[in-house]
Amino acid sequence: MHIKWILIGFFASVAHANLPYFPLDFPRDEAAHYQNIPYSFEHMIEWWYFNGKLVTDEGRNLSFDVALFNAAIEVKGRVYTQPMLHMQLADLDKKIGYGVAKDYLLNEGKFATDKLNIILKNDYSLQKKVQQGKEVYLLKAEGRQNNTVLKFNLTLEPQASFFLINENGLMPMADNTNSYYYSIPHFKTTGTLKLNDKTYQVNQSPGDAWMDHQWGDFNLDSNGWEWFGVRQNNGIVANIFLIFNYNDNNVIGGLANVILPSGEKRFISYQDMEVVREDYWLDPALSILYPTTYKINIPSIGLSFTNIAAFPEQEQHGYWEGYCEVSGSYNQQEVTGFSYTEIVYHNPTLSVLSGIESKLRSENSGFKFGPMR
Repeated sequence: MHIKWILIGFFASVAHANLPYFPLDFPRDEAAHYQNIPYSFEHMIEWWYFNGKLVTDEGRNLSFDVALFNAAIEVKGRVYTQPMLHMQLADLDKKIGYGVAKDYLLNEGKFATDKLNIILKNDYSLQKKVQQGKEVYLLKAEGRQNNTVLKFNLTLEPQASFFLINENGLMPMADNTNSYYYSIPHFKTTGTLKLNDKTYQVNQSPGDAWMDHQWGDFNLDSNGWEWFGVRQNNGIVANIFLIFNYNDNNVIGGLANVILPSGEKRFISYQDMEVVREDYWLDPALSILYPTTYKINIPSIGLSFTNIAAFPEQEQHGYWEGYCEVSGSYNQQEVTGFSYTEIVYHNPTLSVLSGIESKLRSENSGFKFGPMR
């Protein structure tokens, strides 16, 4: 689940219709969905997203995420697209984050619709190819913002198959809209990355990367969310999210999509899991509270874990996105691991934060609360 606010204005006056279900068909559905699809749309939002932990040959621990967004809208039979690129890199040893974001003009990117092949000027490309008999994803992304320069040149070899969210790859969103969604939760990653004037070689063995591909006709202005891409040392993979309605600040949906150590897949409603927020960080620039410690309990599968931000200051693009450490238990056996977590809130007075309101007040933080609902 991933977002940037400029897309809201692009869709602000568009009506919504529920997308029909068509079984996902690869490699076609790895490609873009603004044309050559068996269903009509008035608007479409789509993104290809990678995150992960990387270890350089020098032993430096880094985390990263690269997200390419593409908004499409049909007007009088003509489709217009608008891409946008977000990149983040975090030094986990020094606890410093870096980010670059870039917006593009209408129809500035080249998006194939039969296979995964995306080119965005000289800034970004994503292709799937066969190298030495193995399918790999070739990701290149670079950009500059203020005093930060980021450049990624990565080869990602999948170590897991497509994980269809909500079992069939289509999930309901708010306002009678839908989203197609799948993940690939494990990649071996090699290549190079550049931070400012320093280039690093990536060592594939200790690291792990994740890919999300999501598209649909949903309205980004109506909802916020918390999302967790979890990898545990016992083989558990979990894609967990909660969706919030900004009108009344209530949780209106969510799902835990879990692959167990046996390989069994389980899909568990948000109503059958417990998410508790135990600590926070107040973003001084946005005046938004972001939880930094979560306890997540899913009794039906015997899974309980704590999700703690490696460091709080991982907000780069108007939402919190970053590397977290995971510890807990599965069927009473200890587990460890890590996650990438995304927190998208418009409003710092969301009722889900009420548990830490008293803590902030007692600390006299100076934070100005609106009415809790």
